[in-house]
Amino acid sequence: MRRTERLELILLILVWSILPVLPAIWQDDIAGSPYTDLYPSIWSLWATEDWWGQWRTGWLNAPNGQDWFPSTLILGTLIIPLKSIVSMGTLYNWILVLSRCVGCASFYLAGRAWGNAHQSGLLAMIVVAMAPMIQGFTVEGIIEGTQIWPLGFWLWSVHTSRPKTTVLFSCLIILSNWYWACIWGMLQILRIFQRKSEVILLMAPLALTAPWWIGF
Repeated sequence: MRRTERLELILLILVWSILPVLPAIWQDDIAGSPYTDLYPSIWSLWATEDWWGQWRTGWLNAPNGQDWFPSTLILGTLIIPLKSIVSMGTLYNWILVLSRCVGCASFYLAGRAWGNAHQSGLLAMIVVAMAPMIQGFTVEGIIEGTQIWPLGFWLWSVHTSRPKTTVLFSCLIILSNWYWACIWGMLQILRIFQRKSEVILLMAPLALTAPWWIGF
């Protein structure tokens, strides 16, 4: 990658990922609309620790508790060690910015791999990772909707013929949220119609993540 291309990519990612949430971060607030799904998303991240090992939470329908699934299992798990030292609002903002940046990078890699050009990478990044729908997930506080990065890395691994990496990112898609898992499933079925040998790349992730999606 040329230096100018790298600078162009970094600038685009940083401007789109950080600029819209900068006012909230600057004012020590939480990015997103408080009148939508923002606070349930934050609560879900916080309560994931309680969910592990029980597959339910006592925080809902107390005192008996009820079955419940984190909106984003991966992020809710990763932040468990940080909850005691960083506020949930700050953690949420960091997660949001990081998710937006990595989502852009993943679709740039996917587009560049499929089109074999810097321009194709930018096109995929702008059309998919920077789409109004993804921005809408940010505004609405739907944290799971912003987790598009596993799908981008999956597309990249498919085109670069990395079976193990493809299975890994397939599992991460399924565990991240059901929105993109549905998209992944449809794309994977289309691939099977083209190449029946690809069925193992569909069945392996489903088998590995079965305890999660069966319960869901």
